[in-house]
Amino acid sequence: MAPESWRLDTIPAADRDELWRQVVSTTHLPWSLDRPRDPAPATGNWVRRRPLGDLSLIDCRAAPCAGHRRRRDLLGTDGEYIGVLLVSEGAEVLDQAEHRVVIRPGEIVAWDSVRPARFAVLEPLRKQTLLVPRARFQQLLPRPELVIARTVPAGPTTAVLGAYLRALARSDLEPAAAFAAGNAALELLGAALGAVTTPSRTATRDAMRVRITQHIEGRLADREALRPQRIAADSAISVRTLHALFHDAGDTVGAYVRRRRLHRAHTDLTRPPWPAVTTVAHRWGFSDAANFSRSFRSLYGHAPSDAQRAARQAHDVAGG
Repeated sequence: MAPESWRLDTIPAADRDELWRQVVSTTHLPWSLDRPRDPAPATGNWVRRRPLGDLSLIDCRAAPCAGHRRRRDLLGTDGEYIGVLLVSEGAEVLDQAEHRVVIRPGEIVAWDSVRPARFAVLEPLRKQTLLVPRARFQQLLPRPELVIARTVPAGPTTAVLGAYLRALARSDLEPAAAFAAGNAALELLGAALGAVTTPSRTATRDAMRVRITQHIEGRLADREALRPQRIAADSAISVRTLHALFHDAGDTVGAYVRRRRLHRAHTDLTRPPWPAVTTVAHRWGFSDAANFSRSFRSLYGHAPSDAQRAARQAHDVAGG
């Protein structure tokens, strides 16, 4: 995917508010923006987005605005991400996980795509946001909650990272080079996050859990491979230890596997060639279509067929 950009200065004033809402939700995952005090955002608002392999880098300039991620925004998000934002100019407030932080120039803050959140741009802002799939982020930090809504102070490492991200946002790289550039950005990010994390006595268990989740990810379509006894055997640990590792994270093995299978099913259902619900259910380890539908509705708030119908309508409207 090539770099993309959006500007408001060529858009009629009456349309800027709605366009800005669409651009923010297109580039930064779904957000619901509050109605601004002024009838239209400043004409200087712009966004550039470029892919870096499986990462996305968004460079943004924005006038004061505010918004939130609530249940419908969370359900409308395809995948799980950690967003890492670095402010270059201005200031922004982030509320998440019972923390409120004000991010000022040179500082970094991470936010979690699976939790409700609020933001407010306090003054004209320039920032860079790196959207990192959760599994990739956990290779840096097995417990992302340690850094969610916690400020990484400005310093030499954040300055280098910020300059690097701004340069990447303007670059024109081939896909292979962009992937390598994303890996380099993660290395710098890992160094910067060291400022707010401390060694943990559970680091070994955290790393073990990450390895097991990666093992699970590669076998989601295999009904037999992800029974707890099989996972434990393949990981050379006891079943008791396996359950304890997920309990430490407030989860269970079965619930984790079910969520990941439902996520893959949601992705298949909402993209061409629009496979049948029963076909998708069987593909991702559900032998009973009725149980699949109940589980899907419990997680996403609507039936599989409703998710597919809405995705097809959006696809048709877009002329896909």
